[in-house]
Amino acid sequence: MQLNIETETKLEERRLIDEIFRIAEENSASDIQLTAGAKPHIRIKETFIEAGGLPVLTSIDTEDIAFSLVTDVQKEKLKKCLQVDFSFGRKNARYRANIYHQRSSISISMRRLKSEIPTIKQLHLPEFLPDFMRKKAGIIIVSGPTGSGKSTTIASMLKTVVFDGVHVITIEDPIEYLIPHGNSVVDQREVGTDVLSFDDGMKAVVRENPDIIFIGEIRDPESAKIVLSLATTGHLVVTTIHAFPAIEAIDRMLSFLSDKEWNRKLFAMSFIAVISQMLVNGRGNMYPAVEVIEHSKSIQQVIIEGRLNEITNYMNSQRCLKIEDSLRRMQNEGYIDDYRAVLDIF
Repeated sequence: MQLNIETETKLEERRLIDEIFRIAEENSASDIQLTAGAKPHIRIKETFIEAGGLPVLTSIDTEDIAFSLVTDVQKEKLKKCLQVDFSFGRKNARYRANIYHQRSSISISMRRLKSEIPTIKQLHLPEFLPDFMRKKAGIIIVSGPTGSGKSTTIASMLKTVVFDGVHVITIEDPIEYLIPHGNSVVDQREVGTDVLSFDDGMKAVVRENPDIIFIGEIRDPESAKIVLSLATTGHLVVTTIHAFPAIEAIDRMLSFLSDKEWNRKLFAMSFIAVISQMLVNGRGNMYPAVEVIEHSKSIQQVIIEGRLNEITNYMNSQRCLKIEDSLRRMQNEGYIDDYRAVLDIF
């Protein structure tokens, strides 16, 4: 009798989970939020609404759903760290998720990822961005706040080089997009599943014969120094920093490297480009406002001398793009009405 009760309970849990995903996917929701004491909510066009017809979730519901989504390793990490990031796939969608505790119960945030990696054109990004990916060595930083599309931009850029016969290694937390192999070899390592930590993955990567390395995020001085070391020993390194605009990203990178003046010089000489983006609410969609600082001898010298506020005076190459130029282009293409009004927000 006990077995029958447990089986029925698991069936009810599965029905609830399946119904939550069904409603989210039928409504093209970007996010799902599950919290004890509230009904499941989905985000549609930047606004959370209740997922119709579903019950208020209990703490048992959210715990059961959480444990049904994670692996045994992730479950142990959740118990130890009280939160865990991961990604997973369903029939028609792939999700990035974070499970965390609040009010002594479990909550779950899930963001739907695009099953196909969008092209640079589909993302309304500058068409020259993939050119940076064909450099033999150096650092490419994609920066912006949380939710600004950094991972999508990088996935799109990586997809352009998989037919070039290269070895790509990514270290991510979690893996968001599955990069196709093309004519190359793409190894994607997820922190907590395939490698213990970012630092462990970055220290081992030089023995794995990569041409291009994608490191999910620079979070501290240690990771910044490893990225710099990889770039200056003949690898192309792509990474992200939470900062906007591009000068702020450079400043934050330098703050991680501030213990040695030589590190500032190394970064100034080795960075290829800093691509900074922020999503802007346009007509019927969100569009990226983009700023690009491409390496030049003049900008290199300004960084070495610590005159970051003067960088904009030297953004003269065809692949340098100021934020106001990006917004002006968005206005000309009909995505926003007045670029100056949006610029004031920044």
